[in-house]
Amino acid sequence: MKVIFLKTVTNVAEAGQIKEVKDGYGRNYLLPQKIAALATPDQLQRVNALKKAETNRQMQALAELKALGQRLEETPVVISARVGANEQLYGSVTNADIAQELSKMLGTDIDRRMVELLEPLKQLGTYQVQVRVSQEIAPMVTVTVQALEG
Repeated sequence: MKVIFLKTVTNVAEAGQIKEVKDGYGRNYLLPQKIAALATPDQLQRVNALKKAETNRQMQALAELKALGQRLEETPVVISARVGANEQLYGSVTNADIAQELSKMLGTDIDRRMVELLEPLKQLGTYQVQVRVSQEIAPMVTVTVQALEG
């Protein structure tokens, strides 16, 4: 019996995959549980349409992430902090501070875990910080820490 898997079954098949299974397994388990459907020409067209729609959705999401990465690279971040002697900060600038400032500037939610900061910034200056938007896209953002006036 040839079936199209609607859900992923561990060690058997992925969702959308077409496989030949034993008649009893298909008839008694896969079809009643709605895990798979018979591989008719109509169902094959449906699966192809779903795969095409998913591919288009992934391409659009990737394009949006690339655009966000480009905007991040072009946006310098300026953070003002209280300063003590020898240009040492009272406290430090953390990845949460940088993410909050980026979110404010871009109008997009940037999570603090996306900002890859090895250790908090404790001195004035300009730093290059990586922001991981996705697994492949990780632009460098220029962060300037300056003294708070007043």
